[in-house]
Amino acid sequence: MNLLMTLMLLTLLQSPPPGSASLSGTVVRSGTEEPLAGAQAILTAVSSTPSIGSSGSVLTGATDGLPSTETIATVSAASTSSRRISPIITGIDGKFFFQNLAPGLYSLQVIRNEDARHIYGQRVAGGPALAIRLSEGQSLNNIVMSLVPAGNISGVIRDSDGHAETGVPIQLLRATFNATGERTFHVEGTARTNDRGEYRLYWITPGRYYISAGTASGPNGPLGPVSAAASLNEIPSQSFALTYFPGVVEVNPGADVTGVDFVAPRQHLYSIRGGIVDAGSGRPPATASVSLAYRTLTGVSGAFNSGARYDASTGEFELRNVPPGKYVLQAIAASATPLTTGETVLRISALALQPNARLPIEISNSDINGVSLQLTAGVSIAGRIRVDGVPLSTMPDWANVRVSLKPTIDSSFAPNLQPAQPVSQRPAADGSFAIDGVSPGEFIVGPITGLAPGFYVKEARFNQADVLGQPLRFFCWRNGRA
Repeated sequence: MNLLMTLMLLTLLQSPPPGSASLSGTVVRSGTEEPLAGAQAILTAVSSTPSIGSSGSVLTGATDGLPSTETIATVSAASTSSRRISPIITGIDGKFFFQNLAPGLYSLQVIRNEDARHIYGQRVAGGPALAIRLSEGQSLNNIVMSLVPAGNISGVIRDSDGHAETGVPIQLLRATFNATGERTFHVEGTARTNDRGEYRLYWITPGRYYISAGTASGPNGPLGPVSAAASLNEIPSQSFALTYFPGVVEVNPGADVTGVDFVAPRQHLYSIRGGIVDAGSGRPPATASVSLAYRTLTGVSGAFNSGARYDASTGEFELRNVPPGKYVLQAIAASATPLTTGETVLRISALALQPNARLPIEISNSDINGVSLQLTAGVSIAGRIRVDGVPLSTMPDWANVRVSLKPTIDSSFAPNLQPAQPVSQRPAADGSFAIDGVSPGEFIVGPITGLAPGFYVKEARFNQADVLGQPLRFFCWRNGRA
């Protein structure tokens, strides 16, 4: 496979000289324009330097309440800096005032109980925000931040016989698109049913939502405080069939949406059993770690090995207490020698070269038996990096550049529970490189690390290929983001 990556020179923005500036405004109720007390105004310094995950766009033009000569830039979470500015609580006049500010870009947001959060420049909830540029000695006044009253949703969860279900996890979901353009869902709120099966999601930003009840794919156990038992006399770690309320729930400003009731019955836990063999030797590996990788509808991913058992004499394995769902069953032959602090990084990288196997699997309403896993060491993928207009070797510190492939499901993997991420590679002077130990599966190309200041990834192109009879699926970085 040929993997072609293009790097593009980016003009760096000059940091403004130190100085003093100020910013002030008023928080009001949307529609009535009455000042609001008790709102928290938060000002955060941000960076305009483009990076993977941030937009890096710089715009110039008129903004509401600001002179037309002001410069604004799109803001992302990745662009915030570590400079802390104390928040301000508004009084009965709704006013806030920040002073003694250094020149630069700032993000402004306002939070108030019972109202929807407002970030400066956002036209819709969750949409792109705008940063305010302050020059030395400049005072920006009369910024108006309008807050919309939040809404609430409540309902009851029952089992198939109509009995109230206690301890059912509830999620409020908003449809969105991830960095690769795939439709996904963002968690906007969580709740848990009480002893009457009731739940309440409160102070919700007006909009259209989906609601889920039940246990998502993954380890069967509390994933956070919201999933923990509320009473010592309640059965912990109950498993419920993941169910979605039919249709979209619309929340209007200040509305109480009631009667959002549906059924989420309890579900059984199952086992997966099978055998492992090394494809090279035809024998079971002396040591093997077996686990299940998962990814939820909201993009949460990880791996677990509840009740894992492996018999090296026969190659038989078993995973117990697995909730129904879609998983990737994975095994890796790895040394059982404990890791020490000094060698952890090297050992994790070396796992990519160990024989491993991955197999998509779905559990519905019964145990799964007779699964066969053949461990293979993966393949090598070659590619080339190109810098527009100049040889790679003329780029400053080009020898520090590293190219990596990152599995799409890996955020919670422990070192011995996965076919590990292949070792990042340094390209040669002509830009060519090779990544060893690549197993069949989904990968993200990059991030490309070690780039000199002023360089960023413009695009990554590649050809389709089959590895060991299974396709490799890639996502690529483009214009500084995935």
